[in-house]
Amino acid sequence: MDLKNIKNNFINLFNRNLMFRFLSAVLLVPLFIGSLLIGGWTLVVFYIFILSMANLELKEIFNKSNNIYPVICYFILVNTSLLLLPIYYLSTDHIFFNFLYIIFSIWIFDTFSFIGGSFFKGIKIFPRISSGKTYSGLFSGFLGLMAINFILFYFSKILLFDIFVYSGLIGTCSFIGDALVSILKRSAKIKDTGNIIPGHGGILDRMDSLIFVFFIIIIFDLI
Repeated sequence: MDLKNIKNNFINLFNRNLMFRFLSAVLLVPLFIGSLLIGGWTLVVFYIFILSMANLELKEIFNKSNNIYPVICYFILVNTSLLLLPIYYLSTDHIFFNFLYIIFSIWIFDTFSFIGGSFFKGIKIFPRISSGKTYSGLFSGFLGLMAINFILFYFSKILLFDIFVYSGLIGTCSFIGDALVSILKRSAKIKDTGNIIPGHGGILDRMDSLIFVFFIIIIFDLI
């Protein structure tokens, strides 16, 4: 990569897309964490809103899709995850910081994936499904998440092997969740699942990774 390409790629990091990613995180993450912290009816109302918006977006995807079966499967996944999540949270003691850690890890993975993919570009993972997902972005996401986890747990008793396991599990589930929504959008021939976040799509666009990560975590805990 020559100096000109490095300069152009660095400039591209600070485009509108990155700004909207940070803006959506600034808006949604405090709402999510605040509802968990306050609990009670605040948590219930927040999740009813999120669930309602997600289902409205899925309805639009269903109407436009040329293959309804993946949409139906994802509908079941989304509703299972979002319905069980507040119940799981309220029925478990001392779990707030675990939720906070998972949300933070998903945001770190997504941010480093976007930055790495935008800067290094390279070979696309699913060129027919999502033109923005590259191997360099995926590797950057895992590397960034592992680095942050290592810093967080450096002075704790958690083993280095556990850091790699946590990073690998959350990163993999986050990537799969993002890819699933990309497949649905491709099938429906739409760019965004909605427009609740101006310039950067809908609820499913921003919560795709979180929905799948918590779905897997809840299922494993229930088993």
